[in-house]
Amino acid sequence: EQMFFIVFAILSCYLIALAIWMHVWIMLWPALSFALVAIAYAGVGPSLLGKQINGRFAWWALILLFPYLLLIWLLWHLTRLLNREGCCNQVASGIWIGRRAAVSEIPSDVNAIVDLTSELYEPRGVTQIGRYFCLPTLDGMPPDEKRFRELIEELKDWQGTIYIHCAVGHGRSAMLTVALLMIRGLASNPSAAMKIVKAARQRARLKKAQRHFLKQCEIS
Repeated sequence: EQMFFIVFAILSCYLIALAIWMHVWIMLWPALSFALVAIAYAGVGPSLLGKQINGRFAWWALILLFPYLLLIWLLWHLTRLLNREGCCNQVASGIWIGRRAAVSEIPSDVNAIVDLTSELYEPRGVTQIGRYFCLPTLDGMPPDEKRFRELIEELKDWQGTIYIHCAVGHGRSAMLTVALLMIRGLASNPSAAMKIVKAARQRARLKKAQRHFLKQCEIS
């Protein structure tokens, strides 16, 4: 999303200027970290953040992006502590939507985890609950369409209960849940599916790019 690109680009430029002015060269590390995130949002995509299909980060990403990952980790924990919203909600039979969760917070009948975050690692215990699907997606942005379609097809007839999550369970997770409701015949269009999602998780919402992506996919 343009806002994220602007914010991280400004932060990067500010830190570079500060490092030069104060001769504190360590500031170039977070400057580089934020610059890479800005480039990712500029169009390169989530691959630049280095999250792997096992829910962990590549070694190079942990080094280059550590300042960014630490910032996001702290902000996520702060949001979790201050937010009175529940961890997750059941949208339909066999479908739960929520935030990144610990093993103890995930419903006991879940046997498939769908992780849509690109900025948070998945707790190792969560990846061992059942089948683990990881589709790293930038916050507020649509995912890779080919991988998204493949994931939806695999989940269409999943025998069991699915837990779909992003960071806080509002945008990316709602987008995939909307598509899943449609492909399962539980909703005829994105608007109808989103009403079902919001009835279960009131703060769920889609950004303009995500709404456009769902219309473009024409899932049915």
